[in-house]
Amino acid sequence: MIDKKAKQDCSGCSACASVCPKNCIEMRADEQGFRYPHVNYEECVHCGLCDQVCEKAAKGVVSETIPKGYGACANDQKLRFGSSSGGIFTLLAEKVLEENGIVVGAAFSDDFRSVRHVVVDSPNGLAALRGSKYLQSNIGDSFKKVKEYLQNGRNVLFSGTPCQVAGLKAYLKKDYENLLCVDIVCHGVPSAGVWAKYCNEIENGLGGKIDKVNFRHKKFGWADYAVSVSLKGGKDLFLFKNEDPYIRLFLNDYSLRPSCYHCNHKGINRKSDITLADFWDVKKLLPEVSDGKGTSLLLVHSEKGLRYVKAISELVNIKEVDTIQAVNHNLSTIQSARRPSEADSFWKDFESLTIDNLAQKYVPISTRKRIKLMIKKTLFLVF
Repeated sequence: MIDKKAKQDCSGCSACASVCPKNCIEMRADEQGFRYPHVNYEECVHCGLCDQVCEKAAKGVVSETIPKGYGACANDQKLRFGSSSGGIFTLLAEKVLEENGIVVGAAFSDDFRSVRHVVVDSPNGLAALRGSKYLQSNIGDSFKKVKEYLQNGRNVLFSGTPCQVAGLKAYLKKDYENLLCVDIVCHGVPSAGVWAKYCNEIENGLGGKIDKVNFRHKKFGWADYAVSVSLKGGKDLFLFKNEDPYIRLFLNDYSLRPSCYHCNHKGINRKSDITLADFWDVKKLLPEVSDGKGTSLLLVHSEKGLRYVKAISELVNIKEVDTIQAVNHNLSTIQSARRPSEADSFWKDFESLTIDNLAQKYVPISTRKRIKLMIKKTLFLVF
């Protein structure tokens, strides 16, 4: 049994399970849907590698160096529309694939109820990795696969949350010149259990199986993005971020992993080579790359990262920006989420209430706001 203090410290990066020489550590989901390590002590040889890699993975970066900041968006408008922000991840991934490399990133499971890290070796597979997935990804044996590819001389792009990148780096124990790590500015990782429950409720309510999910659909714009869930048979669910119950609980910090409330990996300095984020308020700071269709903020932490940014520069509209000013418009870069005072009550209600009822209870929408959302949606449908 994992105690409360251990849950507060564990990010679920899976480095401990990956490094275990006896494969006696299994990542299991708890009652809230978060994965934690469980040790088979009958097989354990007490080598201490799990503790060592965990301690290393948990450490953040302490540095006074300010990374280079850029605002950027892909010239390919179709790619940009299908991306959460500016489409930069796909361009970096395509560059690595051109070098006979592989890309490791997060993709939905076949039933769309969970997300896991997968290996992609062709451009056709990148669509599955594109876009935000607002639930924690299952690493599985991805760290082991990355190490194998690196040792065989293949270039690798690994994409994940800051804690996942830190876990990979701790597992590898050394830097590889052929490894490009790309992390994101992470608000926090929501429970896969909450998402799976919501999926069940959607399918039961609409009568069909989920066929596609887009957490950041730009039909209503980039800033006012919508959640799109398509079901087999043609039925669709389209809700603004401020009306979708799952996203409301996520953005208001109810469904987050306990460790996200005091994340060790916040800050402008990261263990990745490149950090990608939404460039909020880009219109104020860098209007020349702002058109309301989505702009990425890039924080470049290494010479390797800078080389790849330069390698895709002809495919993007990119401008340098003051890093500190840009980060101040996306405070999730440097600040952890705040644990709601009613978080314990929320989790007690999780088993008995629907996701919609949970959102109504803990993050209610006022009648005035509902009317505004209805008017906004009507205007978009008309025009």
